[in-house]
Amino acid sequence: MQKRPTPLKPIGPYAYGAIGCGLMLFKYLVEYALVVGQGGQKYGLLAFFSPIQSLRMESISNAEPWVGWFILAWSLPFVFIAIWFSMRRALDAGFSPSIALWALCPVVNLVFFVIMSFVPSRPIAITENADAHKLSQQRDTGAWLMTILSALALTLVGLGVSVYLLADYSATMFLSAPVFLGVVSGYSQTKYLKTKNPGPAMLVAVGAMALGLAVVVAIGIDGLICILMAAPIMLPAAIVGGLLGYLIAQATMSGPAWLAVAFILPSSATIEHWLTKPVEYEVVSVVEIDASPDDVWQTVVAFPEIEHPPGWLHRLGVAYPVRARIEGQGVGAVRYCEFSTGDFVEPITVWDQPRRLAFDVQDQPCPMDEISPWEDIHPPHLHGYLTSHHGEFRLIETSDGGTRLEGRTWYSVDMYPQIYWKKWTDQIIHSIHFRVLNHIRDVVETPDQ
Repeated sequence: MQKRPTPLKPIGPYAYGAIGCGLMLFKYLVEYALVVGQGGQKYGLLAFFSPIQSLRMESISNAEPWVGWFILAWSLPFVFIAIWFSMRRALDAGFSPSIALWALCPVVNLVFFVIMSFVPSRPIAITENADAHKLSQQRDTGAWLMTILSALALTLVGLGVSVYLLADYSATMFLSAPVFLGVVSGYSQTKYLKTKNPGPAMLVAVGAMALGLAVVVAIGIDGLICILMAAPIMLPAAIVGGLLGYLIAQATMSGPAWLAVAFILPSSATIEHWLTKPVEYEVVSVVEIDASPDDVWQTVVAFPEIEHPPGWLHRLGVAYPVRARIEGQGVGAVRYCEFSTGDFVEPITVWDQPRRLAFDVQDQPCPMDEISPWEDIHPPHLHGYLTSHHGEFRLIETSDGGTRLEGRTWYSVDMYPQIYWKKWTDQIIHSIHFRVLNHIRDVVETPDQ
């Protein structure tokens, strides 16, 4: 009998609990200093630990825009560390290291941490005889392929549950699912093709994730634009999963307890469904116009067709404004802002000529035309996941007699993690604002054209 070496050294319950608490405290203190230092609101422990993302988003909503992206990128290494230590703790307790993947599931991960901090050590020696060792050196391409395809199918089912059954574009979909697929792919690469370092495991994890995204586009579930937006968080998450899969394969000769973790994705998506709610955000864009507010007002209320070509984001399919018209005058009038995908219907709520025009959004078109090999697809995220609630224009006279024109939109995005998607949606709304504001400036400043 010979002992199989493993890069996963078991860790006892008390050390696991102490290290976990220390890392969480360190992560919280860094994020607290960053959020408060960059203009955010009070960042309490409840917002840090709560699975209700709206609490965290409310805390960082006033911070500098890059703070949210930093927190998301900063969190990925901690996801790896949490699962890595949980795998070591599982080995020490005599369980398959794959059960550590429950650390991906909100609420359950905190319960898992507490339980594993007290489960006593019960290590099982991992041994193999000479015949088994000789057999283990044989590459099994068929098992490798079947495991990866099975994981891909399970991941797609999990995504389907999230999108079509629960009507959620959740963090489970964009983060947990890629990690899960990466773990199974990395495990399969290491166990069945006998790779000796983590590089191939991480590479095959990225390949499996890219294949999954390509399948989603190819069969018409979603379009290319959304996939390209999602790829920057899904592919790194798959890499983290690939490395974890490599470590699991190195730690045990027996098959991991995939049945114990097969329900992670639907469970995580279901918990998120009950715990998340959209947060309303405000986007403000400003231009300076060399004309008085009285001269600017009428063009704000209704502007002629915008002939300037749309920017790159809109050329990819994101909706953009074309012209605006109004029926009536004063509060109760209805403004129609025509976009490339349809009309925004905007009942006027404030008519303070020539200082402020405010409106609600009664109806709105799809936010984009998706790029797809299939004609006219309508994935769920095109309907009700990016919602404008109110808008307004403010005209402020400057000291030199010009006008500071502000465009404001209040909106919500029902896609998670909102720390990531808010940056995309803010950019989209800013680009819409500036297309309108710059056009109004051009019309007012060059009336003869």
